Amino acid sequence: METSLKRVCRFCGDPLRGRTDKAFCDGRCRNQYHNRKQKVPVLSESAKRVQRQLIKNRRVLQELLRDRSRCLVERDQLLLRGFSFDFFSHCRSGRGGAVVFCLDLGYRKKSARKLEIVRQPETISVL
Repeated sequence: METSLKRVCRFCGDPLRGRTDKAFCDGRCRNQYHNRKQKVPVLSESAKRVQRQLIKNRRVLQELLRDRSRCLVERDQLLLRGFSFDFFSHCRSGRGGAVVFCLDLGYRKKSARKLEIVRQPETISVL
């Protein structure tokens, strides 16, 4: 009995010849199929702008914090370096007040003009 089902490449749609379990024409089609399947979606311009500012904010915090775990700075020091208080990744409440984070580095308001820069404690999650 002859089957009328024609097998085609999953990537380019060309007819397949050879093994019955073959899914792609060749290695190029197989690689392109899997690369496209795992491709990270392209960010919109507004998402890129947010990402750039978050990275800039983190860099400013890192420059001031250096290798310390925390330090006190004046709000104006951040602003002079291009820091934007409108962009942050997340917030956490703690004993000393709310901490606003730019990725793994954050700041806590100590007074009207003083901020404390802190590192987010590393946590290990078990899946």
